[in-house]
Amino acid sequence: MNSSNTAAANVAQANYRFGIAMVVGGALLFSAKAVFVKLAYQYNIDPTSLMTLRMLICAPIYLFIAYRCARTTTLSSISSSLITKILLSGLMGYYLASFLDLSGLRYITANLERLILYTYPSIVLVISAIRYKRPLHSGELLCLAASYGGIALVFGTDMTLDDSSTVNIFADINVDSTLWGAALVFASAIAFSFYLVSAERTMRTISSAMFTSLAMLGATSAIMVHFILTRELSNLLGYPIGLYALAFAVAIFSTILPSFMMAEGIKRITASRASIIGSVGPISTMIMGTLFLNETITVFHIAGLAVVVMSSLALSKFKPV
Repeated sequence: MNSSNTAAANVAQANYRFGIAMVVGGALLFSAKAVFVKLAYQYNIDPTSLMTLRMLICAPIYLFIAYRCARTTTLSSISSSLITKILLSGLMGYYLASFLDLSGLRYITANLERLILYTYPSIVLVISAIRYKRPLHSGELLCLAASYGGIALVFGTDMTLDDSSTVNIFADINVDSTLWGAALVFASAIAFSFYLVSAERTMRTISSAMFTSLAMLGATSAIMVHFILTRELSNLLGYPIGLYALAFAVAIFSTILPSFMMAEGIKRITASRASIIGSVGPISTMIMGTLFLNETITVFHIAGLAVVVMSSLALSKFKPV
């Protein structure tokens, strides 16, 4: 009896360690997306076209994985309502959130973008509190205030810097591009938070690979409709090879691989624990932004990053309902 308990404990520990590895790897790969996208914008491509190129590369792989999963899954066990929930999750997390994020990256630095996105633990907490009618504790409110204070510090610093990697389309109408870009990315964080809440609950009844594939295929369909309604096919043609290489990198290394890794990690260690480990993301982005984009890092950036990460870590210790 004791040996069986020990064996079960060892298996559980191994699963937990694997989940941690998946989340760390996924967070690091996701954090590279901002750098890839900022480099791609140097080729004067618009967010919709870049997002479409990204998903055209991803779609065949997700379709293949969904097909392989379907061969080992009893399709009758997947209800139409569950499929609808998965598709809606994909629309929220990988269509709307991605479009808002890529649009915001035109106007703010990769450092500020990743920092704003990392507020998702606090947003998930608020969503859970509203959904389950649970009042927030004073400690949670303090963490929320500190988190957004850290963002305000970095935001204010970026507004005073002249960053050549951002584009100010509002120069003639007295609207600061940093403010607009930050608002777009924060809206992306909200959309991604709704995706996380939905994903964790849905993956209790379906494999993480099947969930991710269906969600991403739903997002791809929406992106294609968006492109067809607003762009011409010529928008995807005629770019230098460097742009297509960056689109491939975004698709493989910052979309496909981390989407499966994060989904598997969340399933094994829960979304709240994943958010703790995911704190490596903003740190990684800050380092890469400095190395590859020549983004300016000041003591205020480091201080703001530390406050946001520590606040998110503290928030993750509050168990959601």
